[in-house]
Amino acid sequence: WILFESKFCDLMVTVPCIDISEYISTGQGDTVVQKIVQAAEEIGFFSVCGVESIIPSDLRQRIFQVSEEFFNQPFADKKKYTITRENGETFPWGYFPTCSEALAHSKGQLTPPDLKEAFSIGPLSNDERTSEDTEEAPWHKLPNVWPDKPAELRSTMQDYFKAMSQLSKILQEIFALCLGLPKDYFVPMCNDPNCSLRLLNYPPQTENPKEQQLRAGAHTDWGDFTILTQDSVGGLQIFDNNSSSWVDVVSPPTAYVINLGDLMARWTNDRWRSTLHRVVNADGNNCQPDATTRKSIAFFHLPDIEAQIEVIVSKDEAKHYDDVITAGDHLRMKFEQCKKGGNQ
Repeated sequence: WILFESKFCDLMVTVPCIDISEYISTGQGDTVVQKIVQAAEEIGFFSVCGVESIIPSDLRQRIFQVSEEFFNQPFADKKKYTITRENGETFPWGYFPTCSEALAHSKGQLTPPDLKEAFSIGPLSNDERTSEDTEEAPWHKLPNVWPDKPAELRSTMQDYFKAMSQLSKILQEIFALCLGLPKDYFVPMCNDPNCSLRLLNYPPQTENPKEQQLRAGAHTDWGDFTILTQDSVGGLQIFDNNSSSWVDVVSPPTAYVINLGDLMARWTNDRWRSTLHRVVNADGNNCQPDATTRKSIAFFHLPDIEAQIEVIVSKDEAKHYDDVITAGDHLRMKFEQCKKGGNQ
């Protein structure tokens, strides 16, 4: 366990940085399992290192480079990739301008929109679909939107998506072992996972943020887990229930931050935590403009849309959820809550 000092708060949080290289190479790792169980039950956040065999350092550099090149383009060039269907629905993939989302709404907090912009893609299998499928396809099968510039964006995002998918399979094996299950337990539910990859840019602010306006409002992620890589600017915070305070998440520069989502919390009968988190200004002052630029890359993992999510309970443990839902139903419910700004 590594104790990271908070840069922006007076508090420190113990965030485990777990080396999973032994498990990747041998399939063995009792210590890894023990550490992840503790992190999943106490924090819902941890970071992993020792994954260079899956994610080479140059790929990490490339993904940040194409992200910077894309977001540095004029707004008009980026806005071309904000796509709306004929029925008025916005594509889930493509470009999302600054202040086009308010993540805190998903928790019933009606804050001003978030001070970030994003570019997202969905499953790579969607690339096999054509524009003719656009109006008829369900949202999760809509074709990805690929910009002309930068030239290397498409190939780099595809390479990174594949690497994240491979890491996700390793994590799912470890998660199954953590729950006392066969390591292939999650495999049948992830034949066609509905994963997405998002480039995130938090641009410099030219005016004071509005009251309660953050770079990313307080929220929990909706899927089973997220893999995040971030630059050194900082600003990611989690809510610590023990101190009832926000504390910073600071990870080693080559580590990948893993946070568990609402679906995993439900799947594990709330034994594992889906932790409230947000992104604040780098200096901790959310009332003044922040001149820094922050970048991060988020890979959101979600099982097959039709996967049956049946609560995993230990012996003599009472179920918190009696009904069995699909991953798609769970996601649609979360979308609806976000749309209405309803409490979860």
